[in-house]
Amino acid sequence: MKPTFEFLVGMFCSSGGRFRGYPSEVVELNTMIELGVVCIEPVHYRIPRALAKSSPLFKTYRMAFSDSTSQLHAELKWVAWNWLKEQGEDTPMYEQAYPGGKADVNGPMLRVVIECGDTTADKTIATPRNSEYAAWVILPYPSEIAFYLSDQTPDCVLTGYRFHRVLDPTAKGTGK
Repeated sequence: MKPTFEFLVGMFCSSGGRFRGYPSEVVELNTMIELGVVCIEPVHYRIPRALAKSSPLFKTYRMAFSDSTSQLHAELKWVAWNWLKEQGEDTPMYEQAYPGGKADVNGPMLRVVIECGDTTADKTIATPRNSEYAAWVILPYPSEIAFYLSDQTPDCVLTGYRFHRVLDPTAKGTGK
């Protein structure tokens, strides 16, 4: 995937609010992608009906991030936490420090950090430079998530974006 500068800005500022960080960070990230140092690929988050707000699971794990600044942000973190569990992560953790800052959700066993909603590009740049983490994922705000997490909706899919370092830069865009 070869994103444009505008696509990346929109991804980091998906709420439509004020852009956080510096445009130069997006330019640097875009350059890293163009040079084949970093690869970006879509990741799909299935939101099963079992994650609806009335689900006992939602009520049980909701307490883990009740300090969140917004309901929508908290719901995205809940989706990310469950996605990491589906991927095989034993102990996803909320609000954990890592070399790029603080991750909304951290999967230490899988070596993946996930940011939900608006964030800055510098976190994406810092992660590939640190060998402790294999990937950094952003799950942008979708306008429809409140509907997705209602009790009226069947399973649905949200799209996030996974960034990871390319081990062999001559294999541009392949992630190998």
